[in-house]
Amino acid sequence: MKSIVAEPTLNLREAVPYMFCIFLAFMLLNKCEQEKEYHQEVQRIENNNVALLDTIRNYMDDDGLYVADIRALNLKLDELADSISVDRSQPPVTITNQTTEIRETIEVPAFIYDTITIVNTDTFYKQIYVEQTDTFGKSNRSIEVTIPTDGVVVADAIINLEQDIWVENTIEQNNKTGEVFFRMRTDYPGVTFNNASAILVDPKQLVKVRKSFGVGFQTGIGITTTGQTRHYIGVGIHYSPKFLQW
Repeated sequence: MKSIVAEPTLNLREAVPYMFCIFLAFMLLNKCEQEKEYHQEVQRIENNNVALLDTIRNYMDDDGLYVADIRALNLKLDELADSISVDRSQPPVTITNQTTEIRETIEVPAFIYDTITIVNTDTFYKQIYVEQTDTFGKSNRSIEVTIPTDGVVVADAIINLEQDIWVENTIEQNNKTGEVFFRMRTDYPGVTFNNASAILVDPKQLVKVRKSFGVGFQTGIGITTTGQTRHYIGVGIHYSPKFLQW
């Protein structure tokens, strides 16, 4: 004879305390998330105030590269509207601007070539020619100088200067303090970064973030209070932290 064992059930009155506890847990998590966002916003504003007064710093790093860095701004799209036009359908991630100055003293050998064009027995044309090519890691420089002479009179010089200057720009953000730094590096000698500015667009503005807490229709697989797995359809409360949204 097959015995039938009745499964324990949980009525609505008994389920209310469980639902209330879950609701309080959701509200507490949501409150903590709001507090975290508030402190992050205060820190962002304070960092921007410091960045507005910051000045550029030039130095040489351990790799022998010429480096400069300055604090950058962390702004929202609405805060960019006063300074630049932004396409909200394709918002920028970063905005950078830099001014550089090159001061260098170049020592190159000079060669004198005769043109073999004889005017008379006393005078003939000559020209001074300078040529130099240098390579600095990823950058390079090529110089050609021609100075015509007519006896002791020097004519206008012809100078051809080609520069291929490699500059690396990076924007870095400190995960703890939220500070944003704009850093520039080059291997070209004599380079000084006189001025620079950068803006990091708030990453939250680039993704449409949904609300963390809500009520709606749900369907899925769940575990009952008796430990059994069941499929369910109904109305429920959901909580989705923003760091899990994409």
